[in-house]
Amino acid sequence: VREVQSVLDLIRRLKSEGIAVILISHRLNDVLAVTDRIVVLRHGRAAADLKTSETNMNEVVARIVGGGDSAAAAAHEAEA
Repeated sequence: VREVQSVLDLIRRLKSEGIAVILISHRLNDVLAVTDRIVVLRHGRAAADLKTSETNMNEVVARIVGGGDSAAAAAHEAEA
């Protein structure tokens, strides 16, 4: 846990300096906490390109498991 926090702090510092970082992770809470954009890859292809500020955990999970726009929209509405 301490090491994870150190990595997240480093990502935040680099981000504040304007340095781009590519983070590959299944730890969605961490991804949502430190990113501006989330690109979901499925079978080696981009399945979604989302602005972190305009998405939520349910939508990201829907895209990961193969849900299209309608599934993501339904998940988003269910959360609201």
